[in-house]
Amino acid sequence: MSTQPDPSDEEFARQMAELVGNAMQPMFDGINSFMRAPTDQAAMQVLQQNPGLLTEQARQVIRKGIKDARGQGEIVEAENMDRRLRLLESQV
Repeated sequence: MSTQPDPSDEEFARQMAELVGNAMQPMFDGINSFMRAPTDQAAMQVLQQNPGLLTEQARQVIRKGIKDARGQGEIVEAENMDRRLRLLESQV
């Protein structure tokens, strides 16, 4: 009995990862634009153009980013991200 995965299973997994990644890319791009907007007003414009940012999934991604920034000692960045998250949550 082999514990090696079937090559077709590996290819299927690669294809699925690519599909998921491609489907998620617009949300990640929107989050990036929202978080990097120079002002809250500009962030709100990004939000209007990307209503998918209002999903719990998007907020979870941002929360993870905040946690990761804190874990890396990027306290100011984490605080800025947290402020934007609160702005986003005020619109839900």
